[in-house]
Parts: sequence; structure tokens; C-alpha cells
Amino acid sequence: MGASVHIPAIMNSCEALSQANGRIGLTLPERVNTILDDPVTLTATFETNRRLLYLSWVKVDPKDALKRVPVFTYHTASGSEAYGYYEGRVELVGKASLKIEPTRMEDEGQYMLNVMIEGLGNEEQVTQLHIMDSVPHAAFYGQTVDNGNSLTPAAGRKDFSTVNNSVGQLPPTVEVGPYSPYVTTYRRTVTLTCAVSGAKPNISSLHWEKDGARVETIGFTGKYSGGNMASPSLLIHHVTRADTGSYACIADHVVRPSAASLRLEVLYPASIISVSESLSVDESERATLQCVADGNPTPNITWTKEGTRLRTVTQPLSSDVLACSVVFLSVQVNDSGTYECLATNGVGEADRRIAKLTVRETNVDDRNYIWAIMVGAIAGGLWILVCSGLTLYILKRRRDRREKKKYAFYYNMGKQEDGKDTLGPPTVELPGD
Repeated sequence: MGASVHIPAIMNSCEALSQANGRIGLTLPERVNTILDDPVTLTATFETNRRLLYLSWVKVDPKDALKRVPVFTYHTASGSEAYGYYEGRVELVGKASLKIEPTRMEDEGQYMLNVMIEGLGNEEQVTQLHIMDSVPHAAFYGQTVDNGNSLTPAAGRKDFSTVNNSVGQLPPTVEVGPYSPYVTTYRRTVTLTCAVSGAKPNISSLHWEKDGARVETIGFTGKYSGGNMASPSLLIHHVTRADTGSYACIADHVVRPSAASLRLEVLYPASIISVSESLSVDESERATLQCVADGNPTPNITWTKEGTRLRTVTQPLSSDVLACSVVFLSVQVNDSGTYECLATNGVGEADRRIAKLTVRETNVDDRNYIWAIMVGAIAGGLWILVCSGLTLYILKRRRDRREKKKYAFYYNMGKQEDGKDTLGPPTVELPGD
């Protein structure tokens, strides 16, 4: 086996880029060439600067052009995820480009990119990946198995032969699509594919379940159609938020039932659940206007008055329900008016509701009366304090006088003893001449 030549992934310069006609302007190359085991990037760009809601890369099954193999998805709510044998080998580069490292022979094929942009909807483009093997093709090697019915392909080769094995009973292999999670928008009709293979003998029945409960198909006049042995794919007509959930295709077999599942997520427009009733409050009181809305993606809620956006307080109540409030700590007369709550999330039309706030102005006479009461109360309080102080002072003086009078004898004696030095020197009285 010769040595491999390491060259970078190349794009044929003469091959035009796939240009989208939609408003998103999604662009992919028609064809990308690379060498086996080298990294490759499927370049994708779009022109809009609006928010990316959802992105998915899938590969068209080479055996069934209607079947899609999930490669990579990105969702604003759940993040990004790689699938199957692409796990650990793919990553998102830039806005929407997909990088595969290292490449394998089974990576060759047609890839589809679907993007959903806020306010612009979906757009899809395709590109072809061609992988060139730098190693000369080798024939099959190894030994045949005991029954002589199968061969082992050469390492690294994607083309191999398998002779059908008719010995014994084999349960079926079930695969569902297009991919998981499968994201769509409300009111659309979606198709969940189910492919059953390898069963010996054939399966006895096939049905779908949603969140563990059997899906009853009632022809084209009902919610569902298909989803049976004659038509394994399940059609869900006019999807709503209630159709979000886990769907499983179950094939019954004599050996054991086989199943595969995927998750369906339905994007639906923002809807206002409740809004504050019109308020009538007195001036200087506290007031709150609240608006609660739900949607997928989570809605953006704003309050405005006469076209002016107001400062709000938001609080998430669940993954898809949000509350938004305008709080007035002390309402004034000029706060009276009509307030509008607007909820939008880029899916469908915005929802809006209004609430009226009426602030009752306090009467001038009432204000003067209130001020008079306040001033009187303050003056009365001060007068009570003064009177209380004077009363305590007078009572203390009287008590001191009573005590002094009660012990006056002892008090005077003590005073005389203390003051005997103040009477001057002793004198002698002489008899008169």
C-alpha cells in the first residue's frame, strides 16, 4: 500500500456556489473535495444579521434519497448536538459552516443545511462532499464465514458486498427521521419517517407512539395519517404546541419488537396569557402593571406608553413563560394614560394588549386639611412633651422641699457645726465702769 499524499481540502474553483433566492441569502458551495482523513469545512454563509433560531445539517441517505441522516443541530434553547458516528468529529464554524475532522469514506455524499432566522422563516441549501482516497483501491481481504454467506471488506473501504443470510429469525432494525430534534413551526404538516429493515420473517405490525401513548391514525380527515405497515411514515397535520413531544416508531416481530424515536419541537408565536386590568389609584401610591406571555422560543415582552419604551422588570416563570412588569413606586398625575404590552418571538405575528392607568389627584382643600392635621399633631406632641417635662420638674422640686423640711433640725445642726469657725475670735465682756 503506497504512502498517502497529504493535501488540504479543496473546492473546485469552476464550480459555482449555491445561491439562495430567499430573504436569508443562504449560500453553500455546490461541491467540496477533500482527501480521506483530512479535515474539511462545508462553508455556509447567510446575509441577514437577525438572530439565528435553529440550524441543522443532515446527510441524504445514499440508499434512500427521501431519508435524512442527522449530522449536527443547533437550537437557541437546547444548544448544539452531533449525532451518530459524527459525534466528536463535527463542529460549527462561524455562522453556519460545518467542519468534519477527520473525514471518513462514509462521509462522502450530499449534505443539506436548514436554517431558521427570527422573522424570516426557514431556508435550505445543499452541497456535495467528495472524498478522494489517496491509497490505491484494495480488494476484499480476509476469510469467508462458516456458512460462506458474507465477506469482510478491506479496511477503510466504503463499498462492500454482503450475501443475504436466510438462516434463523432476525428482529428488525428501525430508523426514524428526518432527525432529532426535528424543529418545525406551528400550522405546518410534518412527516416523520420510519424505515424498517432486516426482519426475518417480516414484521407483524407497525405503529407510532407519542410520549408513550399510541397514536391513533384516522385517515386524512384526522390529525394523523399513515404510521402503519402500508405507510410507515407518520403525517401530523397542522401541528400546534400540543404536538411537541417524543415520537417512537414501533415494529412488532416474532423475536421481539424494535423501536426508534425522535423528538418533535414546535415553534409557536408569542401569546399574551394575562395582563393587568385597568387601575385607578390615588396620587403617590404604588402601582404595578404586569404582562405574562408564552411562546417558543421564549418571547420578548416590552411595555410602551405613547410609543415610548418603559423600563421594566422581567421574571421567567418557566422555560417558555415570561412575566414583565412596570412598577411605579409613587404614581403621579402625569402617569395616567394607556399602556401597551407587546410580546414577540420571531414566529408569526406579535401579540399586544393594553391597560389603562388612572391616577386620582388629591384635592387642594384635602391637602390643606391633611397638612393642618399633621401640623396640629406635631404641635400637640411637642406641647405634651413640654407639659410632661414641667410636671416632672415641679414634682421633683416639691419632693425635695418635703425632704428638707422633714430633716431640717439635723440639717441646721450640721450646718452650725460646719460654720462655727466663721463667728470670729472669742470675746470677753467686761463690767461697766
